[in-house]
Amino acid sequence: APARPTRDVRFPRYPAALRARGVEGDALVRVTVDASGRVVPSSVEFVACDDAEFARAVSDALFDPATRFAPAVLRG
Repeated sequence: APARPTRDVRFPRYPAALRARGVEGDALVRVTVDASGRVVPSSVEFVACDDAEFARAVSDALFDPATRFAPAVLRG
């Protein structure tokens, strides 16, 4: 099963400047999660992102000390 967020994950905050202008967008990110549930910094790949502000918000959330993921499990 793929890695999944734990209850402690911090979700990205919508960038205030983009919200004020009514800008909508998406960010699709591929990451590797280590055995402790943290994102491996060198693994972060933005597959698609509509604005640099969205990318910054996602990165801030991924590397927040409280953010943890349940690591993927292979063959049990």
